[in-house]
Amino acid sequence: MTGLDPSSSLDFPPLNPKTVPNIHTTPITSSFADIIKGHRMKDMIGKGKAIADVEHIPQKKPNLVRGIPTISWISSEIQRMNVLENLQLVVVGKFSYGAPNIYELRSSIPKLCGIIGDVRLDIFLINILMRFDRMEDYIKILSKTSYYIIANDGFSYQMRPFIYDVNFKASEETTKATTWISFPDLSPTFFVKEVLFSLAFVVGKPLQLDLADINKTHPSCARVKVQVDQLAEKPEFV
Repeated sequence: MTGLDPSSSLDFPPLNPKTVPNIHTTPITSSFADIIKGHRMKDMIGKGKAIADVEHIPQKKPNLVRGIPTISWISSEIQRMNVLENLQLVVVGKFSYGAPNIYELRSSIPKLCGIIGDVRLDIFLINILMRFDRMEDYIKILSKTSYYIIANDGFSYQMRPFIYDVNFKASEETTKATTWISFPDLSPTFFVKEVLFSLAFVVGKPLQLDLADINKTHPSCARVKVQVDQLAEKPEFV
């Protein structure tokens, strides 16, 4: 009995190259659902960082300023307060001519506005405070200037969404809004998120890249969603 020689080409003939399939690689694109998964509020706080890990806000003693007890906080402390109170992605729904009750709003607003993630609605003065856990929902609800909500009483109530910040006053109109800005004829080399956000920061606060930029399907023009102050001066070129 003759043993098999593992090096023998007769016992183990080579595969026909024609039988080996050609493998074509295609760019992996992100669906809208995939992108949404990566933008939850808990991920925005920090990689693996819980709210409990946010630096403590110290208790302060008031100082007299022109005879008035005054307490002040710096910007970084305000930001930590917003994290602790889950106020990073918050929109104020302003009702100028009456409103449905809060229970109706909690049911109707997510359906009307196409909210995908979680949203918490609370009464805020004469308006409502909407806390989102996804950046996409936050941007989506700000993309329209007004919504009309039909209540159980048969009336239609107008709700206008406004960006919340620490200086928000229900009695005043905000000058902040969200909009898309474009960078036409930009080299694909500069389509890195951090680069585009750096460019957009000249105009306002960058929020999100366009889906086409994320999927690399529109290399001739980059778009970034930004929060802008409509009264602030803006450069014509970057």
